[in-house]
Amino acid sequence: ARKLAETAQATGVKTQMGNQAHANDHMRDVVEAIQAGVIGRVKEIHAWTNRPIWP
Repeated sequence: ARKLAETAQATGVKTQMGNQAHANDHMRDVVEAIQAGVIGRVKEIHAWTNRPIWP
């Protein structure tokens, strides 16, 4: 996790970790819809968690 965070910060690449709860057919359908442009261009994403944010 630390290496992923360091690499993301150094490269500016956006990452997501701990996405096991989103590894299902429903979420794949959502991804396909977004990639197909169903909701238009995604400009911003907000994510919430009840867990602490690590450096």
